[in-house]
Amino acid sequence: MRPSGRLGSYCGRSVIVGSQRRVQVWCTSFMTLRSMKKTVTTAAEVVGEYTRAIGAGDMPTARSLMADDMHFTEPIDTFQNRDDFLASLGKLAQIVNGMDVHHVVADGDDVVTIYDLKTTVAGVSPVAEWATVKDGKIVEIRVFFDARPFAALFEQHRG
Repeated sequence: MRPSGRLGSYCGRSVIVGSQRRVQVWCTSFMTLRSMKKTVTTAAEVVGEYTRAIGAGDMPTARSLMADDMHFTEPIDTFQNRDDFLASLGKLAQIVNGMDVHHVVADGDDVVTIYDLKTTVAGVSPVAEWATVKDGKIVEIRVFFDARPFAALFEQHRG
């Protein structure tokens, strides 16, 4: 579904659902919407809306798509609830210039998003993000990337 209204920039993403390939999810860097009445029902739709919200800096919407006790794991940190994760994400936002989504694969409750994360400290980092959705909420996110370019930065913040 393409929202009505004025879009700043957007990109369609290829989604694999079972054996069918179709463009299903839209991401935007900013939006001014007249109306966007859509019920998010599939895991791919939930994760797509979450990705759009994070990209637009819409933390209330991103938060609403996560379970309270959402688990987050990546090579540097682990969080056991959405609020701790979002606090960390706020710090990460200071070094992020954007992200380019290349591919999304959905299989039932699991959605994998492959993207390049553009940062001021590590350049472009390829990332795979695996989210699990239950009852319309993201319950777990596992992120895979090469953490070596970020290690010194995270040690400074901990020390």
